[in-house]
Amino acid sequence: MFPATTAREERGAAALLLVVSGIVAGLMVLTLWALPIAGASSQQAKTQSAADAAALAGADAVVGGLADTLKGLSSWNGSYSALGTTSGAERAAVYADQNGATLISYAGPPTTPGWTTRAGVRRIVDGQVYESRASARLDLPSCSTEEVEPPPTDEVDPPPTDEGEEPEEGDEPPPPPDSTVSCEGLPAFTIVEGDLSLSTGWAGFVDALLGGSHAKLTG
Repeated sequence: MFPATTAREERGAAALLLVVSGIVAGLMVLTLWALPIAGASSQQAKTQSAADAAALAGADAVVGGLADTLKGLSSWNGSYSALGTTSGAERAAVYADQNGATLISYAGPPTTPGWTTRAGVRRIVDGQVYESRASARLDLPSCSTEEVEPPPTDEVDPPPTDEGEEPEEGDEPPPPPDSTVSCEGLPAFTIVEGDLSLSTGWAGFVDALLGGSHAKLTG
């Protein structure tokens, strides 16, 4: 025969059961409380990713606009500041949409300092509104231009004219000197007579110049 269970043992088992039940109930409450927070955090992270993508896409569009502008120039002094380009807003809106968000604000060159794009997006999930903002900056290679010194020439004085003869018209003025564009990381490019339209390979030089100009998130 088994020994009879004492009243003390029964009370101990009941107390242990109450403790375990309390722990389980507490964990369930904690889980129910944490789930919405975790869900909101996940949705906010997705919204931030959409803002990042929009800012970066806008910056990439700015690079494309710069390339088109540079390829159409007849002369360039190595500065980007006066160059026209797209702001990148349309591309930013497309990428925001692809990430399930709506572009609600955007700013790009020339309204932003430096070569920076700023995007704000909104997502609405189950009636909850999530908003995020991001900015991206382009690091463009620095460039400078320099005139090429023409080689020295031996000038010959024209022969004297007989009295009463009209002097011959002088020669046409010499063409403008060649110049070079020097950009970090690239061989110097020669601009023939200072005119890019006369210079073979300018489009390829621009592609090489801006091909590595990728934007970086700054905030």
